[in-house]
Amino acid sequence: MNAPVHPTVFRDMGIGIAQRLLKDRSRLVVIMADALFVSAMQPSQHPTTREICTAAADELGKRGVAGCAAAVAGEFGDHPLEAIDRMRWALRVAADCRNGRRPRISRERDVEGVVT
Repeated sequence: MNAPVHPTVFRDMGIGIAQRLLKDRSRLVVIMADALFVSAMQPSQHPTTREICTAAADELGKRGVAGCAAAVAGEFGDHPLEAIDRMRWALRVAADCRNGRRPRISRERDVEGVVT
């Protein structure tokens, strides 16, 4: 049985390893966001954490990491303004799920871009 890792272990390992761990965590969020972006999941559905993880896993299973990234790029090329809002939502929700938080409900923006 493994003993729990004490927080000072990371400090003792050096800043380089801590930075790599943070980069890996960030990559996971981006991969999950890409998969959510190309999924059928909609912010208006107010999905649960489980539904978000399932949608991301399904898309990654179908398309793979590179396929999701390619589909995201295509959507940004075809519909750049709509893609910005969807990616903002996908990144926020993926980060919430990855950090163990319940996904935040997106805030609506009016025509002038003011948060309501």
